[in-house]
Amino acid sequence: MRYLRLLLFIVTYAMFVYGVERPAPPDSASIESKSSGTAIHFDFDSSVVYYIRGNAHSDKGNYGSAIADYTKAIRFNPKYAMAYSDRGYAYSKKGDYGLAVADYTEAIKLDSTNAVAYKGRGDTYSDKGDNESAIADYTEAIRIDTNFADAYYNRGCTYSDNGDNNLAIADYTKAIRIDTNFVDAYYNRGNAYTDKGDYDSAIADYSEAIRLDPNHADEYVSRSYAYRKKGCYGLAVADYAKAVRLDPIRFWPLCVLGLAVILVIYLIVKFVKRLSKKRR
Repeated sequence: MRYLRLLLFIVTYAMFVYGVERPAPPDSASIESKSSGTAIHFDFDSSVVYYIRGNAHSDKGNYGSAIADYTKAIRFNPKYAMAYSDRGYAYSKKGDYGLAVADYTEAIKLDSTNAVAYKGRGDTYSDKGDNESAIADYTEAIRIDTNFADAYYNRGCTYSDNGDNNLAIADYTKAIRIDTNFVDAYYNRGNAYTDKGDYDSAIADYSEAIRLDPNHADEYVSRSYAYRKKGCYGLAVADYAKAVRLDPIRFWPLCVLGLAVILVIYLIVKFVKRLSKKRR
């Protein structure tokens, strides 16, 4: 056993001293399978590698790094439509709307059936305040993919921004039919109903949004408002109290202000009652 260890040490030392080159990692290489003896080919497309890494950066919110990788992917493959589209998204998140629109437009030129690129360009137009162009792009995205829930939802939001609550409600409803767990669609449809003065429908939508996402304070605040408009003050207070518990930093100041107003009203009423007693 001692001699075997000594032999292994000598062989290892010799490899270290005289150097044994490691095989180079495969690029577009062939590796022979030990089991079958056949060659397995690995084709590494540099554009795809950079695109995937760009997506990883984008998912983490590192949009500058994402843009750099998408740009490298495009350099290797100038017809890479999804790389243009996703670089457009990254530019949009950084507020570079002109560059975002240019990239989405190039993606659409390369692939006219790219519903995601139309939707992304629509989002960018909406962020720029160009609602007409946004609606046109959302509509085209929906024409390409009739089950594109996000496109219906975002077009609904744009209609709502324009004050077209009926069209907004119709789009939110289509989004909900496609995705029955679409919390934001329920919430914003509730807002549209509130704007129309249909508080019962609004409360129903806010309640469904709360059922799906019970930890979102805005839903309680909006339902609280609808309850208050209906004269259901106890339910309104309970919902607002829940919102304060969920997000005290945002809603405590308003809560304190509300309590202060109630206190002032109470003191005024009490003072008036005292005056009336003295007059008697």
